[in-house]
Amino acid sequence: MANLPAVPEGCYPVKRNTKLAVLLFAIYAVLAHWPRPLRVSIRADVAELDFATTDFLAEINQLGLRRAPSDDNLAAGLYEVIIPSHWWNDPAYSLQTDMADENHTVTNPYRTATLTGLGIENTDRAKRVDALQSKELDEIQRLCERNHFFPYYFSVRPNGDMWGAENDLSREGVPIAKAYLARVHRSLAEGRLVDARRDVLTVFRLGRHFSQAYFDAEALVGAKAVHAVACQAATAWLSHPDITADDLREFRRRLAEIPPPRIPVITSDIGGRFFMLDFFRETQRRGLAYSRQTVGSRSRRFFSETLFPNLFLCLVDWNEVVRLMNARWDKWVEIVRIEDATLRRARIEEFGRELSGEIERMRSPGNEDMFQSTASIERSLSMTLWPASTSFAKAFQRAHMSRESVETCIAIKKFQLDTGEFPESLNVLLGGYLETIPKDVDVDEPLRYLRMKNGVLLYGVGHSKTDHGGRNDNGRDDQIFLIGSDDRPDP
Repeated sequence: MANLPAVPEGCYPVKRNTKLAVLLFAIYAVLAHWPRPLRVSIRADVAELDFATTDFLAEINQLGLRRAPSDDNLAAGLYEVIIPSHWWNDPAYSLQTDMADENHTVTNPYRTATLTGLGIENTDRAKRVDALQSKELDEIQRLCERNHFFPYYFSVRPNGDMWGAENDLSREGVPIAKAYLARVHRSLAEGRLVDARRDVLTVFRLGRHFSQAYFDAEALVGAKAVHAVACQAATAWLSHPDITADDLREFRRRLAEIPPPRIPVITSDIGGRFFMLDFFRETQRRGLAYSRQTVGSRSRRFFSETLFPNLFLCLVDWNEVVRLMNARWDKWVEIVRIEDATLRRARIEEFGRELSGEIERMRSPGNEDMFQSTASIERSLSMTLWPASTSFAKAFQRAHMSRESVETCIAIKKFQLDTGEFPESLNVLLGGYLETIPKDVDVDEPLRYLRMKNGVLLYGVGHSKTDHGGRNDNGRDDQIFLIGSDDRPDP
């Protein structure tokens, strides 16, 4: 002991077994994370993918262009008719734009990539959405008869990841729909019921097309926002006093030709899955700091950016992580594909409860997954994004309820035309006019119905799950469908 060198005050010698443990841990980490090919197999119309090198956004663009040739693609036609707002007034593009002509058409990398990708050569006729006239609306009406909608995507983030994936058409859906709504009201005021009906159906088709996008937020533009405008236009048309039984029959027939809102398989099977794959890969490359930067506070619920959680990224088998994630998506896609709406809704709710259970277990102090690094990383990363998918499904269920509400309003109108008065309750319609009363998806109860002096009101209680008596202003959120006029005094 006397021959040992003196240890400076405040310092302690490292034991040999500690050095050995650190060395073994380093060797294990290197072996576990040794570069090896990561292959991805998914149940979709794409070839097997190399997880490490695939440009997932480019894959989506190639797939979309194969499925939607330009001459049958609504999006390609719209780019020839309208100038997206991002192309003329978005400050984010100010350093990359160059005003080109009196129509305020601008050139920027995203515009060039979009037009080139879709094979569009001439946009000289295009106008801003707020300047559309009847001529352009008539042309869009014809374009809505096309079978596909693929707007082409680009990433606005410097590293090109899919978190920044956008297209310049998604935000134009609602302004276009509202332009038709204004024309519907003008036509109704002038007694042109056929013209108004044609525009109403066009907005339903527009919503259907936009809801078939590859990403959740864009699909909701069609299924939630545009579809809501379509329902508003439909009830305005149904409220016109000059509608005949033949008018109503034709409207019902044509509306039945337009499929009701339903969660698009492609949004889950391709868009959502590829989004998650890209998110996993960037986290693998850049650590949990990327997750925190991308999804913010949602990632703090499951892990921090300290050394210990980041070490997990070096220890996990990423082939197994991706396999587990893909299996989760396969289960979700199988649910989305279920044809029976009631069964599909029940399975979605069951899936949501399973996710909630996983999240609670991950938050619990005795979480066993902490010692299973591969499963822990997959669940931690997946749970930051999966709740958004179940919310997406709920939004489509509300949109489907809205469509059923419009069909119920048609039955109510038919009863009025046959009897000269509105029904006292929805139960009167069962059998001869209506098969079932639609359910309010927020409370799992039949929609509410009010008969007034000069109209009727069909409504659901909205997100608050509170019955506001069929009102949706001043903080009240009932989802209403009005035929005629609401002549009640506001309490």
